[in-house]
Amino acid sequence: MGQQTSKKLLRRKKQHTTTNEAHIPSQVMTSFSSKKASMFRYKEGRRYHEDEAIPYVLPNDDEEIDRVHQQHWLFRYLFQSNFEVPLHNDLEKGITVLDTGCGPGTWLFEMAEDYPHSQFHGIDITPVFPEDIKPANVQFALGNIAERLPYPDNHFDYIHQRLLIFGLTLPQWDLAIQELLRILKPGGWIEFVEVDQEAQNMGPLLKIIIDAMEHMLISRNMVPNIGLKLDGYLEKYHLDSIQSTVKEFPMRHSGKLGDLFWDDFQQVSRAVQPIVSQTHPEWSSPECYKNYLQRCADECSSMQTSLFARSVRAKKPLV
Repeated sequence: MGQQTSKKLLRRKKQHTTTNEAHIPSQVMTSFSSKKASMFRYKEGRRYHEDEAIPYVLPNDDEEIDRVHQQHWLFRYLFQSNFEVPLHNDLEKGITVLDTGCGPGTWLFEMAEDYPHSQFHGIDITPVFPEDIKPANVQFALGNIAERLPYPDNHFDYIHQRLLIFGLTLPQWDLAIQELLRILKPGGWIEFVEVDQEAQNMGPLLKIIIDAMEHMLISRNMVPNIGLKLDGYLEKYHLDSIQSTVKEFPMRHSGKLGDLFWDDFQQVSRAVQPIVSQTHPEWSSPECYKNYLQRCADECSSMQTSLFARSVRAKKPLV
């Protein structure tokens, strides 16, 4: 199931897909150009969603999109696959898939190329996904998964969601899972991929910044250890075949992979600097914060620090 990074997607010709999408509401398959200008706000040189009531704390500008692309390739390499659910044969035959919090659509584009007979949908609260240049079997929609989604009941065979630790509050996790289960077919699979805030061989410098991020999330009623709670959520809704896979990833050691994972963590840390510096005023200076992150990198390298990523998936009962 390991997929290869595609450079051909922008040149790809239209393909026939076997899935009938006639009953998807027409507003899902639309252009978002006219809406974009009013959906963004700018702060300290970064672009964010315009609605400050939305809890998502990370930017949505080109710099963040580049980070998310790289993060996707790191997670694909870490898990040696784009998914952990047992659906390879079904995907080859043709099923209907949803990626929630899809961002720029990197996961969807790779899946759509690997499984041309399946139909793929992505939904995100901000239109950072491609509007026009995309495979014929990919559609995007604007939507908030903590609210009613523009899809019918029992529609998707597989729902995938990755890394919304910075995007949902505690009550919203419940609402989102309920809504995703509404649109998941009986017998369909749902998969969540999240990181654990716990670390192996964590030094005191990294602990300070991890604790600051946890405080940032908790103060917004978000869930810093959501990866450890997902099994419980799926048990709560009486799903079948609950499974989990945990992967350890290095932070600034063990070669290029460790460097890239550290780079991802460092970019996230820089993006939340305006927030975490509220509890750590010494980080208000960009230069001081940069120096602190460099000390953290050196510490992770010397202590062989690792973090953990977790895939949790389950099957919706047939009855």
